Amino acid sequence: MICEDTYIETIIVPCNYRVTMPLGVKCSRNSVLYARIYEGSRLYNIIEDVSQAGIYTVSRATLFYESLGRLLDEKLVKDYSEECFVIKGAEHYRIKVKITDITRKSNYKIIEMKPVNPEIAFNQIESAGYSRADGCLLEILVRYTKMRAGVITAEDYCMYYNLCGESVKRSTRNPEYLKVLEEIKCQS
Repeated sequence: MICEDTYIETIIVPCNYRVTMPLGVKCSRNSVLYARIYEGSRLYNIIEDVSQAGIYTVSRATLFYESLGRLLDEKLVKDYSEECFVIKGAEHYRIKVKITDITRKSNYKIIEMKPVNPEIAFNQIESAGYSRADGCLLEILVRYTKMRAGVITAEDYCMYYNLCGESVKRSTRNPEYLKVLEEIKCQS
């Protein structure tokens, strides 16, 4: 299971609020999703009033921008059968979750969520979830190939490797990803 070791980028819509927000979620073996909500975000002050939410798996990075710019909020409609706001036209990307625990830390909160239907939820995350680790590792591999072909210098490669490699290390513990990162390590 990819999401067991890796943060998957999603968009959360709390059921009782007309708001969207990008949210990195991580799966555990016991069918629980975990996320960090940082102080200063739109969700930080309202999360403790939220009992259920929709988590949307998306593969287009522009949707994260639309969420941050509040453009996506305009696509929210009330689903009266569930008493939740949903993103119109994106129902098949939605995983309904119950928020089961919130732990306060110094400048963030860790939220624990349980999908209403875990089997479908984790299959959906596996097939449609966007991961920073994937994008960053792919970019490193593109630069690695260009360096080996002499299109870019080793110095340029090392700069990119250090920047994107840090994102890979912070967003996953997947041994397969980390092995590749180690094998194409920058030799500066």
